[in-house]
Amino acid sequence: MIKKILLPLVCLISISVLAQKDTIKLKDDGILIGEIKELKQSVLSFKTSYSKKNFQIKWHEIAEIRSNRYFIVELENGTRISTTVNSIDNNPGKVDLFSGMNSFEEEIENIILLNPIGKNMFSRLSMAIDFGLTLTKANNLKQITSNISGNYTADKWSSSAYYKMVLSRQDGIDDVRRIDGNIDFLYFLPKEWFLAVEADYLGNDEQLLEMRSTYKVGGGYFFLKSNEMYFGTGTGLAYTNEKYTDGAPTKQSSEIYAGLGFNKYDIGDFSIMTNAAYYYSLTESNRNRLDLNLNLIYDLPYDFYIKMSYTYNFDSQPTEGAVKSDYVAQTSFGWELKH
Repeated sequence: MIKKILLPLVCLISISVLAQKDTIKLKDDGILIGEIKELKQSVLSFKTSYSKKNFQIKWHEIAEIRSNRYFIVELENGTRISTTVNSIDNNPGKVDLFSGMNSFEEEIENIILLNPIGKNMFSRLSMAIDFGLTLTKANNLKQITSNISGNYTADKWSSSAYYKMVLSRQDGIDDVRRIDGNIDFLYFLPKEWFLAVEADYLGNDEQLLEMRSTYKVGGGYFFLKSNEMYFGTGTGLAYTNEKYTDGAPTKQSSEIYAGLGFNKYDIGDFSIMTNAAYYYSLTESNRNRLDLNLNLIYDLPYDFYIKMSYTYNFDSQPTEGAVKSDYVAQTSFGWELKH
C-alpha cells in the first residue's frame, strides 16, 4: 500500500524537479541544462550541477532558451513584464513570453534583462569592492584608495549606491582627504521614462569642503537601452548644503540640475561607464557646478577586475581660499559579488 502511494509521489516530484530546469542552446549547438541566474549587461549567468562556478555567456551567443519559471523581463523599448521565456519551435531568434494571461512573440535579441522572480532579497543584490595602495620612499608617501558599490533591482524600480575614498600622507605637506558617495532610487515608467530621487556627498580638502550634501528629485529618459549599451538623461531640482573645513559659514543653495549617463559593456572584457551632472544655482547669482565620473573596467577570471577611474569636480564660486576645480585619477584591483 505504501509503495503504491510513494511511487506516484516520487514520480511527480521527479517530473517537477526536471520541469524546473532551464535549458539554453548556444549558436555552436552546445546545450546547457541548469538554472538561469540573471541576464545583465549582455551577459547571462547560468548555473549547472557539474560546475562550481556559474557560466558567464554573452547573450548574442545564445540561440534558444527554455524555462517555465517566471522572470522580470525588460525589453529594449522599456517594457518590463513578469513572464516565462521559451524559444519558438521552427522560428529561430524568437521567444514566446507568457505572463499567465497574455502571450506574445519577441525577438530574443531585444531582451536586455532577465531576473528570476521568487529569489530572495539578497540574491537580487550585486556588490563590488576594490582597493589601491601606493607606497613611495620619496617624501615617505603613503596613499590608499577604496571603492565600494552596490545595486538592487526589483520589478519596477532599482537602487544603487557607491562610496569612494582617497587618503594620502607624505612628509612636508598636509594630509589629503577626499570622500565621494552617492545613493539613488529609480522608478521605471513606460516608454523608457523614469522618476529619480538621489543624494550625493563630497568631502574634499582641495576645495575646503568638509561635506557637500546634494539632494535631488527629478525624472529622465533613456534614449538607448540595449544589450550593448545604455544612454540616458535626467533633470530636476536640487538642494545643496555645504560645510567647510576652514570654519566659513555653512552655505545652502537651491539649484536646477541636468545629467547624462552612458554605459558601454559589450566590448569584450572591457566596459566603459561615465556620467556627468551640471548644476545651475537659483539662489546664488551666476554660480554653476559640474561633477564628472569616468570608469574603465577590465574583467578578470573569477569575478575579479581592474578599474581605472577619473573624477572631476568644478565650482565657479568656491569658498574663499579654495580652488575652483579638483580631480582624482585611480587604478585599482577589485572583486564583484554575483549570484
